[in-house]
Amino acid sequence: MLCKLFDVTPNELLIDFMDNCSCGSWKREGRDDAKVYLLSYIIEMKYGENYFTEKERLQLFTELDAIGMCWPGVTDKKMLRLHIRWRKKYYNCWFNKWFHKDRRKT
Repeated sequence: MLCKLFDVTPNELLIDFMDNCSCGSWKREGRDDAKVYLLSYIIEMKYGENYFTEKERLQLFTELDAIGMCWPGVTDKKMLRLHIRWRKKYYNCWFNKWFHKDRRKT
C-alpha cells in the first residue's frame, strides 16, 4: 500500500534500498544521508551482532563505501572493464576479510 501511495514499485524501493545499503558506485550522488540512516537502521536492528561489534560493523561499511567510491569516471570501455575486474577482487577481498572472522562458525 505504501508503494502505491508513493507511486513507486516495490522493486524500485528494494533496489534503492540495496544500492544505498551496499554503498556501491551506482547513483552515489545525493544519497549520503540515506546511507547514514540505513546504517543506523542496521545497527538498531542488531543485524550481524552475533558476529561483529558495533565498531566492526561501522568499519565494515566504511570499507564498503571506500570500494564504492572507486569509480574511474571515464567512458573508455577498456578502462571500465579493467575497473570492473579489479572491483570484483576488492569486493571478494572485503567479503573474505569480514566473513572469516574468528566468531563465525563455517
